[in-house]
Amino acid sequence: MSSDHQQPPIFEHLWRSVCEIMLLLDSSGRIAAVNDAAVQAYGYERSEMLTMTLNELGGGISIFTAGGQPCCGLVEAIHFRKDGSSFPAELRVCEVEQGGAAPLLLIVRDITERQRLENKLIYLSHAIEQNPSSVVITDLEGKIEYVNSKFCLLTGYDREEALGQNPRILKSGEQPPEVYQELWETITAGGEWRGEFHNKKKNGDLYWELASISAIKNTDGKITKYLAVKEDITARKEAETALQLAEGRLREEVSLAGKIQRSFLPPALTNDKLVINTIYEPYTLVSGDTFDYFRLEGANKFVGYIADVMGHGLPTALQTSALRVLGRPVFEKRASLAERVAELNLISSSCFTEDSFAGLIAFELDFNEHTLTYVAAGINYFLAYTKQAHGMIKTPGTFIGLLPDGDFEQHTIPFAAGDKFYFLSDGLYDLLGEGSCQLADYGRAIGQLTSLSRSKSRTDDATAIMIRIQ
Repeated sequence: MSSDHQQPPIFEHLWRSVCEIMLLLDSSGRIAAVNDAAVQAYGYERSEMLTMTLNELGGGISIFTAGGQPCCGLVEAIHFRKDGSSFPAELRVCEVEQGGAAPLLLIVRDITERQRLENKLIYLSHAIEQNPSSVVITDLEGKIEYVNSKFCLLTGYDREEALGQNPRILKSGEQPPEVYQELWETITAGGEWRGEFHNKKKNGDLYWELASISAIKNTDGKITKYLAVKEDITARKEAETALQLAEGRLREEVSLAGKIQRSFLPPALTNDKLVINTIYEPYTLVSGDTFDYFRLEGANKFVGYIADVMGHGLPTALQTSALRVLGRPVFEKRASLAERVAELNLISSSCFTEDSFAGLIAFELDFNEHTLTYVAAGINYFLAYTKQAHGMIKTPGTFIGLLPDGDFEQHTIPFAAGDKFYFLSDGLYDLLGEGSCQLADYGRAIGQLTSLSRSKSRTDDATAIMIRIQ
C-alpha cells in the first residue's frame, strides 16, 4: 500500500496475498494502492498503476453519483490489461474510513468464466425451451419441476398446472404396470429407458410418444433429477396403422387373385390314352406361371402349354391371367401348332411392356399318328423318356410378347405306350441339377418334382405338366 495508507503488518500481509483483485481509490477516483493480484491481472507495474485513474483501466463506468458520492454496490464493466486485451469485470465498491479521508475499496472479479457458463446456460435453456420434443424434468420422487413449451402445446396442460404433478397425469391406462416398473427400475439405477407411450392429453385425446428417460447426476455421480425427452409420433403411428390395414387389404386382394389364377387351371387327368399330373407352386400369393391342356373337339388330339411371364407380383400375375384367357381360343383353332403360337404372340403383345415378356412351350399329342408336336417359345426345353429320347430335348425359340412378328418352328417326335414327357417352368427346372435321370420312373418323378417345387431354396414359381402315355 502507499505511504498515505499505512496499516499494521498483518493487514499489509493480507492485502498483498489475497487472491481477489483489490484497488484503493481516493475521492477523485485515482488509484492510491493496489495488491499483488491487481498487478498480475492488469500487467502493469505497481508504480504505473499508482499514477492511473480507474477510468484508465477501462469501462467508462462512473462509481460516483452526480453529487460526488460513491456508488457502493456491484457494477459490471469491461477492463483492459496493459497488453490491450480485455476481460469482463465485476466491481464491488466499498467505502473505507481512514484518518478522516474516505477512500474507496474496489474489489474486481474477472467474470469471463462466469459469463461463459451463463451464456451456455442461456443457449441450453433456449435449446430446451424451443425443442420440438417435449422435455420434462422431475425431482427424485417424480414430481414435475420443469416442462418446456412443446409439452404444454402437446398435452394441453399449462406450465403452472403441470408443475408439482407426477407424469402419470398423462397415463391412458392402455399400458401394463410392468412397463412403468421397468422404467422406474432402469432410471433409478442410473440407466436410460427408451420406449413408446400411448398417453392421454388434458382433453382426453390419445397420442403416441417415443420417450428417452434418464437420470441427471451431479459431479459426484449422485442422481439429482430425472429427464424425459419425448417425441410426438402420433402421425407416424397412424400412418403405420393405415399402412398395415392397406397391406392387409392388399394381401387379401392378392390372395383372391391367386385363388382366381388357380381356378383357371385344369385338374389332373387319367383316361385310356394318357395320364396327366401337374405341379403349381407360386413363389408368392400369385404366380407368373400358368398352364392349360385339353382335348381338341372333333379330333383325336390333346393340346397344351406351360407359360412363364418374366417377373413377380401382381402386375405379372395379371399378365399371366391375360395370357391364359387369350390362349384357350387360340389353341382350339384348326391350324398348325406353330401358327397358333404365332397368333398368341401377336394378340398378347399388348399385354406386355418393353421390359416384360413370357416364355412358353406348347405341345400337341396326336393319337392317330402317335406323335408329339412341340413349339418352343422361350421355354426351350422339355424332358422326354421314349425309345428315341431319354432326357432333355432342347430347341431354340423366341419369347412370347418380345416381337410381334416372331417366327416360331414346330418339331415332331413319335411316342408309344409307356412314354413320359415333362414340361417344366424354369423355376422348377433350375432345381433339377443332375437329378433329371431319375424321371424315367413316372411315379418317382412326380414325388421328386413335387418335393423340389416346395424346396426352401427355390426363388421362383414352380410349375410342371407331367404326361405318361397309356
